[in-house]
Amino acid sequence: MQYDELPKGKFKAAVFDLDGTLLRSDKSIGPKTVKAVRKAVASGWYIAIATGRHPKSAQRYLEQMGVLTRRTLAVCFNGSALINVFDYKNSGSKDAGFATLHEDCADALEIMRVATEAKPFHLNLHAYAKSGLCTENTNIFSMREIFHSGVTFADGYDFLHIDARERFYKVIAVGESADLDAFRASLSAYVKEHFEVMRTDENFLEFIPHHCSKGSALYWLCESAGIQPSSVVAFGDAENDLLMIKNAGFGIAMGNATSQLKSQADLVTLSNDDEGIALVLEQLLD
Repeated sequence: MQYDELPKGKFKAAVFDLDGTLLRSDKSIGPKTVKAVRKAVASGWYIAIATGRHPKSAQRYLEQMGVLTRRTLAVCFNGSALINVFDYKNSGSKDAGFATLHEDCADALEIMRVATEAKPFHLNLHAYAKSGLCTENTNIFSMREIFHSGVTFADGYDFLHIDARERFYKVIAVGESADLDAFRASLSAYVKEHFEVMRTDENFLEFIPHHCSKGSALYWLCESAGIQPSSVVAFGDAENDLLMIKNAGFGIAMGNATSQLKSQADLVTLSNDDEGIALVLEQLLD
């Protein structure tokens, strides 16, 4: 499909992945993209960020663009929670205990099983529990998560002995790429049955409860907004964006996206550094 063939006039919402999509390589948002997103908001669109991160990250970038309104939402933790970001900010932007529009969490037994299977592979875990971010230790990979999330965390967490009352939005195994590959190949049928497993980074293997994903959370988003998936345009670049791209009315892969995502998208736009989002929105809102 060419840009001049884009189906105008049918969309009511835009959903953006963060890293590699809305954000340029230096983690900034380009001026053309900001202008286009603001135009979408002025046209009455819902705006949502779909991310593996905590809602604080969604709030930060929505505020940077100047588009934080009652119609801004966030799919967080790669699909296990949907947040109204306006309400989240007004609640005090909590690190933990925040309200969700929808959520699906793993229980202690499920997380302990992941930890048990990870142990032989010299990997570390960190996880977003209902009570907050928890880490086994301050390794370089988990520290990256802490830096980007901007939330407080509990270090020295024992994932093999978890309070039975705790619930988790997701757990991440972190370490060297080859060790993660070996771990993923060894996963038991139990873990595969209870989690959506996705590689989100060379050093991150994520476990999302009960096969939640950005794609399944897209349906929560549409239900909350009172719109149909066919009226959503979604942008992404990586494995964890695949179902979102497929379930949206119009799925767009960035020029820097994986070949798998490009093959499933309705359109491949310019890269994140070349502000491919702006190019598409300008055409749809023209």
